[in-house]
Amino acid sequence: MQVRMQRRPYEVLFALGLTLVCSAQVEAAGEQSAAATSYAAAAPRPNDEDLPLQPPFEAAPVILPGAPPPRKRAAVAAILNSSRTVHPTPEDSSMPEPALRILLCASEKDAAHGRPGAHDYPLWRDRWARLLSCADGIIVDASDRWPTAEQWGRSDLVVFNSYNPAWALEKEVTKIEALGRDLDAFLARGGGLVFIHFSLNASSHAVALAQRVGLAWQGGVGRYRHGASDWLLTKDHPLAVGFTEFTIPDESYWNMTGNLAAAGADVLAASIEQNAPQPQMWTREVGPGRAFVSVPGHYTWTFDDPLYRLLIFRGMMWSVRQPIDRLAPLTTIGARVED
Repeated sequence: MQVRMQRRPYEVLFALGLTLVCSAQVEAAGEQSAAATSYAAAAPRPNDEDLPLQPPFEAAPVILPGAPPPRKRAAVAAILNSSRTVHPTPEDSSMPEPALRILLCASEKDAAHGRPGAHDYPLWRDRWARLLSCADGIIVDASDRWPTAEQWGRSDLVVFNSYNPAWALEKEVTKIEALGRDLDAFLARGGGLVFIHFSLNASSHAVALAQRVGLAWQGGVGRYRHGASDWLLTKDHPLAVGFTEFTIPDESYWNMTGNLAAAGADVLAASIEQNAPQPQMWTREVGPGRAFVSVPGHYTWTFDDPLYRLLIFRGMMWSVRQPIDRLAPLTTIGARVED
């Protein structure tokens, strides 16, 4: 299943504290899942002079207990305004932003996380495909499996949020080696990779995945904690600009396979586990390519948090060497935010 989206015109009044409004054109190619079909049917109609701008989609329902309150819009604006003083808009901002093709790689929900409200990769795929299509120059492809050679070849950025069945369920070492070569070739040509939460799952092949992204999860070895909420940001990391703190209840991992120091990675966020800081977000440069990893991303509400979105969007744009706040106007669309 693939969904391709291209942005249509929208109006931005973010500086006044208003929510972005956008419309998107959805084109489906190949065999679609029921979720993709319902998403396409629910997408707003193309915007033109005869149709009013469609309202943004709402935040996903909060199903599980323990959700944080919505963010205050003023707090989000304060971080973005602080960032603008560090990364000012170029004087010649009339030039169109370069086109970027982003592939969102999801999967079906895994059996271990069958209840709603967490690890909902299909919901993330559908919502974020629509969300990212609101940005200038962004083309979004979506897939429920490991990228094909064609998808690797045409994508600038690949974002994984799944239980990573291609790695975790594979038994043949030769096939894992082939998956590793896919990542190596993509990074070698300057591609950007983003791995979110359980997409680090590689089972007995964790060493091979960690060689590419820094750390990887192996069941029975790694540790986790639901409810981790204090994410200690490295204040001088370029993606942390404007932040003084970042808290949201989610899930932490530690005792993972790999070595970030040996990989030359830079930690963006950590949590205290067993009385020691454990990396939870990091960036890594691999030749001309770049990778960004976020362990937080367990709950559906996390993806609707504007500050979490901002960090993920920054990681995405950093990985393809774009201005880090290029996607910042999308932080409040369909987000859990209030005045």
